[in-house]
Amino acid sequence: MKPKLTPWFSAEVKPAHDGAYETRDSDGIVSYRHWNGDFWGFFAFTIKEAHEGRNGYSYQQHNEWRGLAEDPAKAIR
Repeated sequence: MKPKLTPWFSAEVKPAHDGAYETRDSDGIVSYRHWNGDFWGFFAFTIKEAHEGRNGYSYQQHNEWRGLAEDPAKAIR
């Protein structure tokens, strides 16, 4: 089941918290990525993959994003 998500935020707004987010790039491609407070991580197909791949660095740093509107521990199972 897909987790509950917040509305989309523009790329100019950076997440306040470290964690996995759903992102949308300038081509409209939606994926999950990890935000570490400084930069976005690699493309991932699931929130769990984004969370586990949190050490990578993506060259796509200008992404719209939306966060989880529920407990993250439930979403990464």
